[in-house]
Amino acid sequence: MKILLAKPRRARLFADRKGRKTSPPVIICPYVYASEAIEIRAKFALDQPHGRRLEFFLWQDVDRIGPEHAFEACWERFPERDIIIVHSDMAPIPDDKSNEWYDALLHYRSTLPKAGMIACNLFFPRSCSGEPLRVQCAGGTFRNGQINHLHGPVIDDPHKAGEGVPRRALQQTRVVEWVTFAGVLIRREVIRACGSFDRRYRWAYVMDVDYCFEARLRGYHLFQVPVSLQHEESRTTKPVLDRDPTLWNEISRNFEFFSEKWQPFNSILTFIRK
Repeated sequence: MKILLAKPRRARLFADRKGRKTSPPVIICPYVYASEAIEIRAKFALDQPHGRRLEFFLWQDVDRIGPEHAFEACWERFPERDIIIVHSDMAPIPDDKSNEWYDALLHYRSTLPKAGMIACNLFFPRSCSGEPLRVQCAGGTFRNGQINHLHGPVIDDPHKAGEGVPRRALQQTRVVEWVTFAGVLIRREVIRACGSFDRRYRWAYVMDVDYCFEARLRGYHLFQVPVSLQHEESRTTKPVLDRDPTLWNEISRNFEFFSEKWQPFNSILTFIRK
């Protein structure tokens, strides 16, 4: 494993809604290819004043342990801090010129004391200004034992929700059943309560949903908030899968194991949905 950038500096203290002093979260961003580090620094303007104020931790997964295990390797280096997970294929939306997404997440961390995880709405990049806006993920769903998430074109008619994601939903703070581990703030107390990812899962995928369910069973609430980031979706993992197609078997097994593990808890998760 290789650490490319991470000189933990003295954390500034902020006051939460109850007046307690709390450190700002660390933004962890694992990546696979060396060239991605330069790209990440540019996208989040880490060499500019509004980027230097963000405590980014870039970490190269040279052994290809998979994204979830890479998140864990990063957050274990900051055992007293909340964390924000960012992927190498993510960026601020074009209108965000000063990393306002970060300030907004800190605001919700302060004003949602019951939130264990606070997730941004993720959008696909647009190739041109006239291209319709498409949601990559705006909150996870779980119905009839099936993992799904809100995604698709942004629509203005809420009665056509089956055709996309209502704009009104993107403007609200919502309790959701799970959050994708991309553009999400996770409180340290959740990580302490849930521990490591379940080691029965393999390589990648589904582990974030599982971790969310573990958090919910422990009484934590998951919120989707009206904060926006761009996400290309699996830009790094797809090439890895292309080079090693056997990893698809690992992913299929993850879905199977998830179903086996959580089927007995379906009624409980439905009961604590709100």
